[in-house]
Amino acid sequence: MGSSQTNVKSLFIVEGADREVKFIKKLAKTFNWGIEIVSVCANIHMLYTKLKAEDFNFEIKSILLESPNVSETDKDKLRSEKNFAYTYLIFDLDLQHYDISDEENIRRGLNDVKEMIRYFNDETDSTVGKMYINYPMIESYRDCSSFFDEEFKTRMINLSDITSYKTIVGKRGINTNLSKYTTENFKDLVCMNLFKGNYIYNGIWGKPTYSNYVDNISQDKIFDNQSLKILNEKIISVLNCSLFIVVDYYGNQNFHYDNL
Repeated sequence: MGSSQTNVKSLFIVEGADREVKFIKKLAKTFNWGIEIVSVCANIHMLYTKLKAEDFNFEIKSILLESPNVSETDKDKLRSEKNFAYTYLIFDLDLQHYDISDEENIRRGLNDVKEMIRYFNDETDSTVGKMYINYPMIESYRDCSSFFDEEFKTRMINLSDITSYKTIVGKRGINTNLSKYTTENFKDLVCMNLFKGNYIYNGIWGKPTYSNYVDNISQDKIFDNQSLKILNEKIISVLNCSLFIVVDYYGNQNFHYDNL
């Protein structure tokens, strides 16, 4: 974790070719990151099926270069860059890929995602990368009434409503155009989601210490807590984990985390 270089290039592997790309481009521009974005044009469960067929014995760039869903433009990005300093994978939970009226299907979908999170756990390894799951999807970054909304603590979505989530966010979320988000806006969103991650794992609405974040607000522990809520209560705690990349990229070097 952490980077002292401003000229390193990171690879962002995202689900779609529109909303995720716009979000990551704006995030990268705000924090002055050098990036390339590749869209797999498939949800996490489709990707899982492909990777499982390879017994998870692959380099992620090779899989992307062989995928018919990845555009030639994006493949050229992979061919032109021999190695990326950091590799991030950003996906939605996408349980609607399955028949969510059947609990066994829900369990199967959750198990697939858990296996992916456990495998993709190192952003410094360009053959693998680190996966971030958004709950329930990327639009969660604006599912709040302000850039730091105290009510985000209890912001949930019923599992049965996930197919309508974009419409729901359109009615109750921030309406500010993404292009107008400032550095302070993003910092507020990061902090709000850190508070929420801490609340999900530790039951505390507040910013965790950096060591607590590293040890406990991890993708796998957040996922385990979300899974229990999904299975037992059929609800998802709204959380945007892709914003945690801002924390993981810098770490607490020069007190970056402490000063958020």
